[in-house]
Amino acid sequence: LGAVNDGAGNLDIFFAWTPAASGNYTMDVSLEGVDLETNVHLGGDCTATCLIESDPQTFTFAGAVSGTTYLVQIGNWSATSTAAGAGALGITLNPPPPANDDCSTAIPASVGVNPFDTTGATESGFLGAGSGAAPTLGADAFYTFTVPSAGSWVFDTCSGATAFDTELVIYSGSDCLATFLAQNDDDNTLCTANQSRIQLNGLLGGEMLLIQVAHFATGNPGGVGDLNISMGTPPPPPPSNDTCATPDVIAGVGSFAYDRTFALSSGFD
Repeated sequence: LGAVNDGAGNLDIFFAWTPAASGNYTMDVSLEGVDLETNVHLGGDCTATCLIESDPQTFTFAGAVSGTTYLVQIGNWSATSTAAGAGALGITLNPPPPANDDCSTAIPASVGVNPFDTTGATESGFLGAGSGAAPTLGADAFYTFTVPSAGSWVFDTCSGATAFDTELVIYSGSDCLATFLAQNDDDNTLCTANQSRIQLNGLLGGEMLLIQVAHFATGNPGGVGDLNISMGTPPPPPPSNDTCATPDVIAGVGSFAYDRTFALSSGFD
């Protein structure tokens, strides 16, 4: 990448780091207290090639190999910033990933509270078929859930036990072939700040779901929290004139009241 943020004059410095053990490492440059960016390159000198570029000042460097030298570059995020001071590069070895670290090793979740720990989880990169332009997620873990009974079901991290910025994604299916249903980053109306909540209506008893619990944004290391699953309150029914097949009959002139609050999109064209 050259200089940090592809710029010049970033006041950047370098470390040639050789890990003693293979694994996933958390790197932290937040002590300096300015907006920094960190690049990790494969190699120990100016011929090194970039592996990861991180704007979050605390991030996970996954897949480090014991005995391999990496060039760690630290500089201002902005190419024009002149802020600089004393700091420290913190490097810690993450614990092994959880058993449900990948969509292929999802574990069952049950109704109620499902405690999780994604501290050592990797970034799977899984977004599932049909997810569109979903944002890249940080450390994540996977659960399967068999819907016990038909109706509306709520999935959230809102109980107060989760102390990091979560994101939830739910898919139809139970493995890596599952297809996207819904995604939520922050539900600041019904949850505390930075916690996630999804309500799915019209689920069928016995339906299989894949639940992805993630730290928002790539490079973030995860943490401890609760995945809560409960039966929700279904929305009120749509109005009687919700489709082109059931219009309200009116005639002449006047004021004709309507209420679209719970109307559905008909797709009629």
